[in-house]
Amino acid sequence: MQDPLSAVLNLMEAKAAFAGGLSASGPWSVRFAAPDRIKFFALSKGECLFAVEGIETPFHLKAGDVVVYAARRAFTLATDLALPPEESSTLFRGRTNIVEIGGGGEFMLFGCHIDLRPSGFELLADRLPPVIHMRHDDGGTQRLQWMIAEMVRETGAAAPGMDTACSGLAQLMFLHVLREFLPKAGALDLGWLRAICDPRLAPAITLMHAEPQRNWHLPELASAAAMSRTAFADHFKAVSGMAPLAYLTRWRMRLAEKSLRDSNPSIATLSRQLGYTSEAAFSTAFKRVIGMSPRQYRIGKRKLETAP
Repeated sequence: MQDPLSAVLNLMEAKAAFAGGLSASGPWSVRFAAPDRIKFFALSKGECLFAVEGIETPFHLKAGDVVVYAARRAFTLATDLALPPEESSTLFRGRTNIVEIGGGGEFMLFGCHIDLRPSGFELLADRLPPVIHMRHDDGGTQRLQWMIAEMVRETGAAAPGMDTACSGLAQLMFLHVLREFLPKAGALDLGWLRAICDPRLAPAITLMHAEPQRNWHLPELASAAAMSRTAFADHFKAVSGMAPLAYLTRWRMRLAEKSLRDSNPSIATLSRQLGYTSEAAFSTAFKRVIGMSPRQYRIGKRKLETAP
């Protein structure tokens, strides 16, 4: 059985990809257009300011820091934000791997992005804060420093398979940031994201993920988590913002969404596969969670596929 975080990332088909790097020296400023996917970058050398539209105070990034950027807003990286920025689209046009400014050497940043299923933004990106800044001296970041050092070695050697190796390192970095950040996110409204990284809830969530069609009862799930029924229900609600069986319903509907996208099951078959005794009950639950009926969802998907 997969652990809860792996199951969710696999459902969204979240894949990290190495995008390239920026090496700079002297004063510089680069503006990036609003991204359409999660971006993250790691600094291996030097420092810079990171300014995001709509956030008043810029972030001060130093060597060893890692940033996950989930906002769909333009941002600027610079030594001095008063400098007129160069547009990233111009700077990186027609270039691959490492781009240099001013000869490079004083500053080094690696950029990556996360590809997601269309529903992934709602499931993941829209639940994350605009910026997750993991500082080099934060507790639990030692492994990140090793990954950054490996990325430096890979790009420096430019050996065959470098892009694949760097993308693999990027995937590990992203996973590690989620592991470190989500359980410590405090009062942020992360909903189910925090639940899947909660070690006390993990055994129960793993069971629901493994057998979503089963008619789970609260005492069974509480027993798996080694908690009383009341303590389990209270803790689940406090961590995720929803009841355990409401979480199960949402998980079922995300699986249904994926099936309707990737294959062509009948609504009756899908209902049975997910534990519903009637097509009507399944359709009602799907509409409540997804916002439209299964048939409407399937029609919309086909229109997108046939659109020019």
